[in-house]
Amino acid sequence: MTWIRVETNVAENDKVMALAEGCGISVEAALGFLIRFWGRVAEHRTDGDLSHMSDSALERWAGWDGMPTVFSSTLRKLFIRNDILEGWMERQGKLAQRAAKDRARKKLGTSAEPPRKKRRYVTERSSPPTPPKPDRKASVGFTNETEFAEKF
Repeated sequence: MTWIRVETNVAENDKVMALAEGCGISVEAALGFLIRFWGRVAEHRTDGDLSHMSDSALERWAGWDGMPTVFSSTLRKLFIRNDILEGWMERQGKLAQRAAKDRARKKLGTSAEPPRKKRRYVTERSSPPTPPKPDRKASVGFTNETEFAEKF
């Protein structure tokens, strides 16, 4: 599963509102398309480089089913500069780096956490525990080893 960072006030972002207006949809719908699009970028273009991507591919990634090129042209105008998704590495860079490290770790077959010790659980006892044996020296009243050795 790939994670993306979405700011809590993204619905009030001017670019998001302009995307909604440019596509003739609500801000909530625009956010849905954007988040779906950002998720695909996080999976397939972790550096935000969208070069060689057609308008139809951008729209497929967003799940856009409206008029062809309306979403992609508005998206390109507002969010993409020189085929790079603006601000992508600033917002998603750490997550992308962590995902890359995780993929490399999994490829090597190592765990991110040290192995845990196995716990042994006693489900039932076959017999009650044996009480401890009394200390013979203390019960007889000897004060040192010499007295005990002389008696026995």
